[in-house]
Amino acid sequence: GGRTSAVAVGSCDGTGIADRAFVQMLGAGFDAQVVADVSRGLKRRLGRWAYVLMSLRAALRYHYPVFEVQLDGEAHRACSVIVANGRYYGGPYISAPAADLRRAELQVCLFHRGGPLHVARYGLALLTGRLWRLRDVSIHAATRIEITAPAGEPVQGDGDTFGSTPVSVAVRSARQLLVVPEER
Repeated sequence: GGRTSAVAVGSCDGTGIADRAFVQMLGAGFDAQVVADVSRGLKRRLGRWAYVLMSLRAALRYHYPVFEVQLDGEAHRACSVIVANGRYYGGPYISAPAADLRRAELQVCLFHRGGPLHVARYGLALLTGRLWRLRDVSIHAATRIEITAPAGEPVQGDGDTFGSTPVSVAVRSARQLLVVPEER
């Protein structure tokens, strides 16, 4: 009942990853660790609640490394990285308001603080639609992203484990046709 729309698709290359596509988002840091920790069986039994359960567990056990990130050649550091091709994260929650699947540009959310309290703050801000308003979250437009260090950290794309850092991320030149709902 929808229409077709040509959308930009992100691409990731790196350790254990060869030109792997993602539509909505890619992450390195806390969210990627959560995705890596969710087993197929747990996901089958609990559905989305498996991610909630593993987030609570990871908040206390995760080691919160600092990532070195290049955004179109400009150096940054962050405790977690979300590369957004679309605005939504985990359902109806907006992580990057300027992200648009129709543009060949990515929005990169950098989370500058680590630890259980900050993870809880970021999660609450995401749920209440205020994530991008936090002072310790910065969002940058970029066409080429390199997450270079630390090596061996998990990377997730669209909620699936992709591989590990270091990775290179960009928008593919070819568009993908998707069936989308009619706009209201």
